[in-house]
Amino acid sequence: MPDTIRIQATDEQSALALVASLNGLPGEAISEDGAHEVLVRPDTESAALLVELFQAIGRWLTDGRHDSCEIRFGDRSVTVIAPSNGSQGDATQFLLERAIQLQTALESRVAIEQAKGMLAERLGVSPDEAFKLLRSAARATKVKLQALATEVVRSPETPAEIARLAEKA
Repeated sequence: MPDTIRIQATDEQSALALVASLNGLPGEAISEDGAHEVLVRPDTESAALLVELFQAIGRWLTDGRHDSCEIRFGDRSVTVIAPSNGSQGDATQFLLERAIQLQTALESRVAIEQAKGMLAERLGVSPDEAFKLLRSAARATKVKLQALATEVVRSPETPAEIARLAEKA
């Protein structure tokens, strides 16, 4: 099914809710072996236009040696990052890379939000202050913010650099 967009859902109810929100786009919820997906099948013309659009953006990013661009849809936006290997690739690969990048960003954001909440509770500070402490500690220790957030979530102990910064504050 090359013209089918597959969207993973956490459960059947979530998949059905997505199908209901498609506003007339042809789509269906399927469940197989405990996995839930929504299959969206744009008409041939729409699919071709989407492929053409993303191929053009890929060429523009690669040819212009741009690292990324922002695409806006009404009040929403998506940052599109150039293919990692510098080649234009095909539209499927281009979209797959973007999906992986977005999934990675989402997972990173989830860990950071969880760490903020845990630090706020542990240290008795606001979530905003917890984020500032997390960010400062990551910078001070030259550790990626997401890695430090994951450490906070996995450990019952607050990392030493965060505890030190909290005492100063």
